[in-house]
Amino acid sequence: MERNMPSVAEARRNYLAYKEKYKDKLEREHLGRIAMLHDQELVNVYNDMDDAYSIGVEKYGLGNFSLQRIGQQPIELGILAAAIV
Repeated sequence: MERNMPSVAEARRNYLAYKEKYKDKLEREHLGRIAMLHDQELVNVYNDMDDAYSIGVEKYGLGNFSLQRIGQQPIELGILAAAIV
């Protein structure tokens, strides 16, 4: 499955929202799972990266959501991660 990166702006906003609003609670309750964020809001938490990605593409379109493995640095941002962290 080919994966495209979220837009820079969407990735930055979502990662900041994750850190500020969701990180602590998600790490207590869902460590290691996958969080999907869209428009700075937590959409859902998934067990499988491929499932989360497929659902995100279908629901929001490429570049309009981001995925974060709970308890780790961003994984779906590629080279953009260094610019956001």
